[in-house]
Amino acid sequence: YPAPGDPDGDGFYEDLNGNGWIDFDDLILYFNTLDWIRENQPLCCFDYDGNGAIDFIDAILLMDEI
Repeated sequence: YPAPGDPDGDGFYEDLNGNGWIDFDDLILYFNTLDWIRENQPLCCFDYDGNGAIDFIDAILLMDEI
């Protein structure tokens, strides 16, 4: 599988499926893998609101990127 990407260069991985752009599939993948991301990835790369955790608010912020 392709690695997640940061297409806009802001330090966050919004392109979770690694296809080169931010789309609805990334949002679904984010929502479905929140627990796995928490346990296996550096949170700072997926914590879009900067509160030190990844949660539903981060999913909403990712949706705003689409």
